[in-house]
Amino acid sequence: MQPFQHPQFNQHLARFYPHLCTIKERKEEQDEWGEPKDTWETKDDHEDIQAARGQTNSAPQDGQQEEYTRFHYSIILNGYYPDIEEGMKAEITEANSNEENNTEEYIIKAVDHDLLNNRTRLISEVVRR
Repeated sequence: MQPFQHPQFNQHLARFYPHLCTIKERKEEQDEWGEPKDTWETKDDHEDIQAARGQTNSAPQDGQQEEYTRFHYSIILNGYYPDIEEGMKAEITEANSNEENNTEEYIIKAVDHDLLNNRTRLISEVVRR
């Protein structure tokens, strides 16, 4: 039995989700030389989802030539999205921003849902050098 939830519950929570998230999945294609080339396409019905983002932790990593930091983020989506999987990409933009280049990309490392299937939580990572 599903617990009772007001039909407009998610609409009233919009102010708590200041970002918009678009989920993209990897498509493998071939370039003109026949070599595999990865492209990213927007997943159907997964565009401009209300979202909230927060940094969870960071850890320094040793690269081959330089040290870089791996940042982990938690992205909460306002809704239940069972089709999102590890390895997909989340693009986050500010909902009320007029800037053109305000998009940040994250690789999804884990997906979690709340008990009522109202929210989807993405554990993601962005690498900055």
